Amino acid sequence: HADLLHDHRRIYGRCEKIYTASVNFNSASNSITRDAARLVEAAEGVIQKHLADLKELEIEVREWTVAQALSEVLMPVYGTMHTFDKNHQSLFAAPVKMAGYAKKISRKKMDLKTIHKKLRERMYTRFQDFAYDCHSLVLNALDYWGADHQYVVVGLDMLQNGQRTLDAQREEIKNRLPGMAVDSIYPPPGFGADHEDLRRRVQEKNAIVERQHRENLQAIANQAQPPLPPPQASPSGGMTPHGGGTPSLRISLPRRPSSSSMQPLPPSGNSLDPWEQQHERQQGATTNSSQQSPMIL
Repeated sequence: HADLLHDHRRIYGRCEKIYTASVNFNSASNSITRDAARLVEAAEGVIQKHLADLKELEIEVREWTVAQALSEVLMPVYGTMHTFDKNHQSLFAAPVKMAGYAKKISRKKMDLKTIHKKLRERMYTRFQDFAYDCHSLVLNALDYWGADHQYVVVGLDMLQNGQRTLDAQREEIKNRLPGMAVDSIYPPPGFGADHEDLRRRVQEKNAIVERQHRENLQAIANQAQPPLPPPQASPSGGMTPHGGGTPSLRISLPRRPSSSSMQPLPPSGNSLDPWEQQHERQQGATTNSSQQSPMIL
């Protein structure tokens, strides 16, 4: 457009010379003079059109230059928020597709993917537009989930981390974009200087929900497993374990009989008394039977 404007200004100058020469040589009312006047008028119209186009282009170039510089200095801020969100289940990474979401939020849908696209395509020409989109992430979550929700706390933490990166970029923004108003992305409208009270309320709410969940699981487990029956008495007088089972082993030792009830034993060379000899024979019989059929306890 600048080259065309230069050429048309040259043509305009020549048309003016033709018109002036025709007026001097012929007359102002001569047909040649009138044709020269129309040439001058046409050339002037083309020049004005090129001037208007150049003005628009100048505005576009200036806006594009500003958008390019703004995108470059804000990209680290986006990177900080994207990394934080990725470490917290990517809650704000992509557009929300839940039923009824658009009807409950007060702003347009916004997500980190859209913000990244607008930065990459140089669509932000003012910092306020970038801040508005960042605030929409949290305020839309607030509209849909309510104040005391984990999504809101994660969103505020994400903006707070992005604000720290933005504060570190302020000197570069001032040098590359002099005169641009750069406010902040944290806290968003409606929130105070910090959100520790909100974080504490959400943690208490989550603790109550988790405790109720554990109690419900325990109640379900108790219903699925019936209680054990009480222990039953065995015929021998002991208590059998739950569900029957093997009775406990009882060993009965022989009692020493009275002297009147003892039967005389044939003499032997053993020096033991008759009762001790009888007890020794019984012990030997018990040992032999246990070796033949061992008992499994």
